[in-house]
Amino acid sequence: MAKNDCWIITERLAGWSIERFDQAAAGEIVDIQGGDETDHESASGGGVAAEQIIRTLKENGYHGEPVMLALGANSCFPSAYTVEDVAALKSRDLLRYEFERFLPFSAEEIIADFVIQDKSIFGVGVPIARHVQLIRSLRFADIRITSICPHSMLTAQALAGESPFEAASENFWMLIDGPNRSELVLLKDRQPYRWLCLPDSLDSAAQALEILHEQESSSQGHNCQMWAVSGCATTTFSRPHQLVQRLRFPVELKTTDPPSGLSSATKVMSRQILDGKVKAWLEFNRGVFSTGDRLANVRSAINYSLTLVSLGILLVMVSLGWQTHRLDRARSGYRKAQEAAFAQLHPGTAIPKGIKMRLQIERKQLLEKQAFAEATQAHVSPVTSLRMLLSSIPSGKAVDVQRIKFQPDGSVDFDAQFANRADAEDLKRRLVLTGFEVSAFPTRYQNDKVMVAGKLVVSLKSEKQHREEQ
Repeated sequence: MAKNDCWIITERLAGWSIERFDQAAAGEIVDIQGGDETDHESASGGGVAAEQIIRTLKENGYHGEPVMLALGANSCFPSAYTVEDVAALKSRDLLRYEFERFLPFSAEEIIADFVIQDKSIFGVGVPIARHVQLIRSLRFADIRITSICPHSMLTAQALAGESPFEAASENFWMLIDGPNRSELVLLKDRQPYRWLCLPDSLDSAAQALEILHEQESSSQGHNCQMWAVSGCATTTFSRPHQLVQRLRFPVELKTTDPPSGLSSATKVMSRQILDGKVKAWLEFNRGVFSTGDRLANVRSAINYSLTLVSLGILLVMVSLGWQTHRLDRARSGYRKAQEAAFAQLHPGTAIPKGIKMRLQIERKQLLEKQAFAEATQAHVSPVTSLRMLLSSIPSGKAVDVQRIKFQPDGSVDFDAQFANRADAEDLKRRLVLTGFEVSAFPTRYQNDKVMVAGKLVVSLKSEKQHREEQ
């Protein structure tokens, strides 16, 4: 197989057809005989259609040559409109969001391209869901899809440069009478600005052309010149003539056959586009169709957001680095000031090393001593408890102390006998004022005497105050 071979995969009403062609000689086109056609319903899903297309390409010697994917009119949604400030729509994304007003899809659901002439915009959108699986499968199988264009636009672009159309005016209508349907492309300054598929019924097609003529007469204001070309094997141009006879406005009808044939002209244009010699009027090899990424339509916005986040992180890192540098400079300055102060206070003495470690050790030792002192102070000596107890007993009172027992936790078990209940209550009050916590102090009578038994606990604060008073 020649190295300059190219392939065109064309979407038909019944499915897809595949052809190989080259230009080893001027104008020579070589087709695959009996090019495979896949089921169109499966093409929407992409799985079966992709397998059949890949198998057909491999069986016919495909080895990485460029491929043109020519979409049918049933996959394209064209619209023409005007914009007062075209300069404001600086990017294709802005054009696409403006374009979605005329489509039954959102801007994120289509791949679109545009032809801009002054304030007039001609846009064509292709639903992503219709072909994305097919295109992904082909790319995954290393099928090099170089360009994706509407087949009718390839034909119109090829014919606009053919010799018969050199005599056409700058603004004319191109009627492509194909074997399955007729399509009309309106050209202004030899650039497309409208595209529609005509109904099969001649009366309905004539009515559509009359509506189109009314719109064009109000906006463009020129006479209608229609060039009819045929894609049928037998060229009679009977349908264009019958169509013109039904129109109620004057039409200058011209018929012609391209010198190289309609199919050949389309293939030659495809080859020039694949070689990069000509730019296609409408190119859909972009976004998700070029990368297989469903987020391709919003990828630029995502990348912009990520760039802003990255810049923010970079600024934070730079700020932290600057703060660290500033703190290092301040620390270095403080160290030098300390060294200068030490040299002034202790001239001729070397600056000791490991001061921080020594201070930490000394601090640890102080904390241990403090904890030991607090633990030691937690136990009140029996002598102190006895002294505090005796100082609480009022002088001149008959008190018979029967039992005093000092517990290890510093509490005192105390039993005593009083002459009356008032003396017992007075002792309880004095014990509390002295610093004891009287947890229990029941009274009972025995031999006309009041017996009391209680558990006394000395509070550390009160014990310290008692020592200071002593």
